[in-house]
Amino acid sequence: MCYYREYPMGWGTIRTEGAPPAEDAPYVDDPPANFADEDFWRWVASHTDWSLLGGSANPLANSYAQADPMVWRTRGLPAYMELAQAGQGDGGPALRFAVRARRAASALATTDARGPRIGTGRLAFASPLPGGEMAAVAAAETYYRRPDARADGRVELPSLFMPYWQARLSPVAPAERGLAWARQGAGQ
Repeated sequence: MCYYREYPMGWGTIRTEGAPPAEDAPYVDDPPANFADEDFWRWVASHTDWSLLGGSANPLANSYAQADPMVWRTRGLPAYMELAQAGQGDGGPALRFAVRARRAASALATTDARGPRIGTGRLAFASPLPGGEMAAVAAAETYYRRPDARADGRVELPSLFMPYWQARLSPVAPAERGLAWARQGAGQ
């Protein structure tokens, strides 16, 4: 006869103080440390109501875990950072940033820099760049949006612990553009 034989390789449980064991996890209070003195199937037949013909649970591992529960010494949750709930548009927070990238005019492949010399005299084109460099400004934001609504219909607040963050380009604000122009010396 073939039967299901569980070989627990590891186990563990942790509960809040005074909480009963999970009801959906089959276990016994005093499992044997090994089966040297009695066959596993005989012990199961005489001490439990577990099925030996199929196994989807790990009752022996559950029993070992309940017999020797782990107690973690802790003082609550560790410190971590989370988002303020200041929203934009759709009500969720968006983390926005703008960057300015610049390159010296001498490093650009233009007609008057490192590029091929094109034109002479009146056809010699100059690329006068304010501040002697070319700069570009871009902005982006990341926002929280689940791909599908929650099955229970509840609203899920954005969290850094969840993977539903999206990214998108964002218009450069006039103040950001003005700051970039001022740094480059434009308009002087």
